[in-house]
Amino acid sequence: LTRALEAMWPAALRPYLDPAQDDTAVLMGCSALSAYLVVAVGLCSLLDCHPEAHRYKTQGHRSIFTWDQWTRAVAVGLSNILLFSWFATIPAWQLQRRGGGSGAWDTPLSLPNELACFAVHVVTIDVWFYVTHRALHLPLLYKWIHKFHHAFKAPAAIACVYANPIEFCVGNVGGVVLGPALTRCHPYAAAYWLAFALTSTSLAHSGYRAFGAEEHDAHHEHFSWNFGVGILMDRALGTCLPEGLRARGGEKSMKRS
Repeated sequence: LTRALEAMWPAALRPYLDPAQDDTAVLMGCSALSAYLVVAVGLCSLLDCHPEAHRYKTQGHRSIFTWDQWTRAVAVGLSNILLFSWFATIPAWQLQRRGGGSGAWDTPLSLPNELACFAVHVVTIDVWFYVTHRALHLPLLYKWIHKFHHAFKAPAAIACVYANPIEFCVGNVGGVVLGPALTRCHPYAAAYWLAFALTSTSLAHSGYRAFGAEEHDAHHEHFSWNFGVGILMDRALGTCLPEGLRARGGEKSMKRS
């Protein structure tokens, strides 16, 4: 895969990211792509094909999608990951380089250090995503950019990266790759974080209660609540979905099922 990427990589970009030398960046990208393919396109899509599984979704049968919707969501998702993610990845990699790069491959993994880095990554993405996500709900930005993602009122895992390329690069990828750029964690830890981030967003969009999809699913249903990827920013700024709305949404879901 690295050789194929190296052969296709534009010469103009090699001073900023060279697949032949910057193997940490390549590993991070491969980890993200693999997680999307395995979790969203594979596991969750297989579950979605079974009608009996819909009873375990927060919005019941509203989560059913057509073959056309599935192929469109996957096509957009893969295009974003393979073609557009570099607009965020390359600047973050430059920041990582100027800060000394990631930990060396031959550096022993220190669990306490990597756990601390992971915590920084979690806080970073929650703050970054919350701020950019709320901004995208401003009328003009919503109309021209974010409305595309909200086409799925009851999202499926494959739609986790179904977004306008601007939103995908700035709001989604930007916050994910910023964490490792700041902490300069071990390459394996950076790769794990990218896989974790794509797995997490896939499950959050899956609609399945067992996968922890209720919070973000409620955002797609109620629109003006639950902007963050965690609970830190929503609780701090008072945008957690009120229990009254959550209960009414649950009653509707039970009736639909």
